[in-house]
Amino acid sequence: MGNITQCPQCGTRFRVVPDQLKLSQGWVRCGHCSEVFEATACMVELAAPAPMPVEQPVFEIKAPADVAPLPPEVAHVSPGRELREDDPPVAPTDTSDAPDTAILANETEVSFVRQARREAFWAQPRVRAAQAGVALCLALLLLVQVALHQRDWLATAHPAWAPWLTAVCQPLGCQVGPLHRIESIRIDSSALVDLKEGRYRLEVTLNNTSALRLAMPSLELSLTNLRDDVVVRKVIGPHDWSQPTTDLPARAELPLSVQLTLSKASELRMSGYRAIIFYP
Repeated sequence: MGNITQCPQCGTRFRVVPDQLKLSQGWVRCGHCSEVFEATACMVELAAPAPMPVEQPVFEIKAPADVAPLPPEVAHVSPGRELREDDPPVAPTDTSDAPDTAILANETEVSFVRQARREAFWAQPRVRAAQAGVALCLALLLLVQVALHQRDWLATAHPAWAPWLTAVCQPLGCQVGPLHRIESIRIDSSALVDLKEGRYRLEVTLNNTSALRLAMPSLELSLTNLRDDVVVRKVIGPHDWSQPTTDLPARAELPLSVQLTLSKASELRMSGYRAIIFYP
């Protein structure tokens, strides 16, 4: 078998050098189609042409009788320098500490061989299966994270999911409750009725404009004087109303009322009030 290899992709044949094959561990790149393949597995045998008979003259060379053969000590003298009688003998070269060329050839790897090995590694079925498994796990983790972040909306929009979301939240220390959307709640009407002797009744009607049930917000009541300065501020929670509730029905109005008592109301000189809803 000769040193001729054939590209399995395009069929191009070219000659390879054994030293190059040792350096790249048998891998080569086709110069015609750039296909990377193992040259030793694609060797082809070519029929050698018959040698032409050539008649060559035969000369007989005789060494002079007075010329002695060179001693073995000067076998490593570099060419081009004339030997002299007073030159010291040259010791044979010690190759015990020379690096192993086979080891150097194995450690040195051609760049396209490394690239081909990387591509072959990532193309393996088990590697692709591992990548698909990791991607699936990451997608599931992302889905769980989104579900926990939107747990209130999911429990409100899909009540059947509420038990499952509650079971997932228990070990994580989170809770599933009504949905918070303050922008979907408005105060349709409000009134502060003076009942005399420092007693007042606040009447408020909340309107839920959303198609989902929403959490009951808190209300901040601020009493102001003639200069519109706040003299008294009070926060009324969902359980402070005369009709305690934790949520607002979807697309419904909810009338609420609560009685308040102020000490020294005559000294406060109240002239107005402001009511603002918010989620704590």
